[in-house]
Amino acid sequence: MDVLSKDQVSYALQAFVLFLNISKGVRSIDQSLVEECRQAALDLMEKLLLDKQDSASCCAEFNKLIAKINHSLTVPYPMLANGTSETFIKTEIIAFEHYLKQELQANHLSVQDEAPLFNDSVKLWEKIGASLSAKEGMAEFSGLIKKLNQIVPKEERYPLPGENQN
Repeated sequence: MDVLSKDQVSYALQAFVLFLNISKGVRSIDQSLVEECRQAALDLMEKLLLDKQDSASCCAEFNKLIAKINHSLTVPYPMLANGTSETFIKTEIIAFEHYLKQELQANHLSVQDEAPLFNDSVKLWEKIGASLSAKEGMAEFSGLIKKLNQIVPKEERYPLPGENQN
């Protein structure tokens, strides 16, 4: 089983922080918990990027944050797991689907905008490891993200894999 790279953990943290930022507009989630987890995730990302913490221990701390916020969510946010590249991409697709749901709940996306992106992400998740390699899956996932980013305001754009958003 492979340990996730610094870039993979950093990307997952970026996506989580964006998810939490959008969650600020959703009344059903404890807002003080959202802010606490958001700040902890930003601190964790800083430690990771400054090499004050390795990716394995950062991943473990990150999963504790996810477990904490999951108590407030109707559908749990996916835990970050060590494994294959296919596992990482599938986890990030699920995180993307959570982000789409939050954008819809916050009325930042219409059902007409969200539904095709969600359906395409589900189809992509099913193809990774079956008919698509990890690299091909990541390329298609980037295409989905680009479609979303054309719709949402700049401050709500989802991070593209491989691009440092800091």
